[in-house]
Amino acid sequence: MRFESNRGFTLLELLIVIAIIGVLAAIVFAALGESRQKARNAAVVSQMDEYQKALELFYAENGYYPKTTSNRTAKFCMGDSPVGNCMGSVTSGSANDDSLINQALRNYMSTLPRFSQSQGPYSYSSPAYSGCKGNTPCTDQEYSFWFLLEGTGQDCQRAVVDTANLGNEYTLCRLTSN
Repeated sequence: MRFESNRGFTLLELLIVIAIIGVLAAIVFAALGESRQKARNAAVVSQMDEYQKALELFYAENGYYPKTTSNRTAKFCMGDSPVGNCMGSVTSGSANDDSLINQALRNYMSTLPRFSQSQGPYSYSSPAYSGCKGNTPCTDQEYSFWFLLEGTGQDCQRAVVDTANLGNEYTLCRLTSN
């Protein structure tokens, strides 16, 4: 007579397999999180290109970029449905100026998005707009868009990096008129 042992896995073998699966799952989840951040940032950059096209169409029809009622050096929130704190403490100006700029672009864009961005303890939204380009005197012949990308040191694509490490959470980008 022959006896066969139908032994299963030992507790140690099961623990090793579970540990390996846990390590692999952690790697996959980390990669997915980074991919989602890159996708959100790509969507923001793409939408900023749409804003820029709308401004150029406005300029082609009017001969100037949208004006505000107050100081053109101030930055104003863009987009419908405010969410969060627009650009944190970067934005200044009145709600009336915000609505003037948004109204100026409604003929050229079906929606005016504002991007909700939350990293760490802060929750901001962007973009913001002003009539200044760099440190030059402000005119109605130029503009700057400021927008946030999640993470530090991100690629702003056609825009320039204004601040690569804003609050250890964001990259502040500036898209200017040509």
